[in-house]
Amino acid sequence: MVRSGFASRLRLAILATCVLLTLQVSQAIAGSVRLSWDANSEPDLAGYVLVWGTTSGLYSQSLTVAPTVATQEVTNLGGGTYYFAVRAFNTAGQHSAYSNELVVVVASTASTPAITTVSPVVGPASGGTDVTITGTNFQNGVVVRFGAIAATVSSVTTTRLVARAPTQAAGVVSLTVLNPDGNGVQLPQAFTYRAAAPVVSSVTPASGSSVGGTEVTVNGANFQTGVSVSVNSLAATVISVTASRVVVRMPAHAPTLVGLTVTNPDSQLAWAPGVFTYVSVPPTITSISPSRGGPEGGNTVAISGTGFAAGASVAFDGEAAVITALSITVVAPAHASGAVSVLVRNTDAQSATAVNGYTYDDAAPLITGIAPAHGPIEGGTVVTITGQRIGQTPTVHF
Repeated sequence: MVRSGFASRLRLAILATCVLLTLQVSQAIAGSVRLSWDANSEPDLAGYVLVWGTTSGLYSQSLTVAPTVATQEVTNLGGGTYYFAVRAFNTAGQHSAYSNELVVVVASTASTPAITTVSPVVGPASGGTDVTITGTNFQNGVVVRFGAIAATVSSVTTTRLVARAPTQAAGVVSLTVLNPDGNGVQLPQAFTYRAAAPVVSSVTPASGSSVGGTEVTVNGANFQTGVSVSVNSLAATVISVTASRVVVRMPAHAPTLVGLTVTNPDSQLAWAPGVFTYVSVPPTITSISPSRGGPEGGNTVAISGTGFAAGASVAFDGEAAVITALSITVVAPAHASGAVSVLVRNTDAQSATAVNGYTYDDAAPLITGIAPAHGPIEGGTVVTITGQRIGQTPTVHF
């Protein structure tokens, strides 16, 4: 007799302690099988043991049922072939032999996998990151792809799998989970491959002036276009970049041993401690322009050189100067005619002197006024220049 649903029929007859089962089954619906048999009327019957497995004669699962039960449903069966049998036992604990097997084929029902979470979502381009994917309906034999490249899957349950990210170029890729039954799901922009972090191997030269300006070559690997270099949060000026070398101009810094931080645009960085020493160096004067002026002073004089530090002072008999990175501009003080020395002194007391670097010349002309101060571009305007010590036949340039 066949019952509806996942039906199977077991007919039970007992001779002494032996059970003989005759089983019949109709089509089984995936996930559940219902078995039934004729109840035994033996007075010392204690119950039945229903067993099953996926290999004939080897039963990995069992279920004990009461002697009054003549039907039993087995649930949570995956797709595949199952082998069922049953035997009776009495109050003395004696079991009959197993019945003949009932073979039931449970059909697979295709189910689409779903992805709930991915962790972590970032890893190196060299691969090797173990990524945990949670979701539903994952099957044994599942294939996981990062972009178009298949990953190695190390563990699978229906709701969780672990895949090792393969090697891939830096960038964002999709994640695909494909079950053996052909159903799959793709999560776009699910995992980011990052380029390798920068590495600093050497810095040359290893020292430079505390006023800054030293060109330093940083050797290493994995430098990216747009890289930045800093010294204790002070930005260095990047001059050139390759994957293995960065050339920078160092910022000003107090004399001390410092480290360098190299940061790629993807925020990965390398910290190289104690690789550069700022040293205090004296300033030098290379030129003074103009090198002469009137004894009344007041004219602007540019002093060029190296090693001028912020806060440096210039002495034309003690007159202070305004400083820029590589030159100083001062207003010459009044002084008697003759050659004088020009002194530049940094705040650390180191100084440079241009002996007789500037001449006060009482014959030098001094312009005190120009009128008019503007005219048409085609020229022709008569301009009056007033001042002192203007000779009889001066040469005038516009």
